[in-house]
Amino acid sequence: MATVSVNRAVLTWRLAVAWTWLWHFSSDQMRYEIRQLGRVADSYTQGETPAHVLRVIAEKAEMGLGTRVLDIGCGRGSALAYWASVFGAEPIGIEEVPALGTATRELFKCLSISGTVIVGDFAEVEWPDVDLIYIAGTCFSPSAVGELQRRLLQSLAKTKIAV
Repeated sequence: MATVSVNRAVLTWRLAVAWTWLWHFSSDQMRYEIRQLGRVADSYTQGETPAHVLRVIAEKAEMGLGTRVLDIGCGRGSALAYWASVFGAEPIGIEEVPALGTATRELFKCLSISGTVIVGDFAEVEWPDVDLIYIAGTCFSPSAVGELQRRLLQSLAKTKIAV
């Protein structure tokens, strides 16, 4: 497992967390877009997976340089930014809320991370071939969970999954 320098990783993680919190407090656009999607804005719980949990996931998945990671419902992209910065992963996020997709792109740009963000419903967009699928679902509806299970079962034979 290849890791990038610890000093760079710590600095990058701190920047990601700072960006996330700054963006969180200016989330009127996100709430508007969630309502436009027909959802209740307050039902979207925005949480960040702690760094030590992201590290365990990376270690269990044997993440290294070039590992393609897909985050379903990537939110503001901090998990993907962490893995790209610390382990050299290739981040790919799918996010339904356009403002969150924009936030992820801006975070990648700020941290000089080359990654992909797909804005759309995970049930309708094509999933790229990846080494790891990550889901920290905090706001999936019961019907979305059913669709998610179906898609994950299709990917299980060739991809590691962390939920």
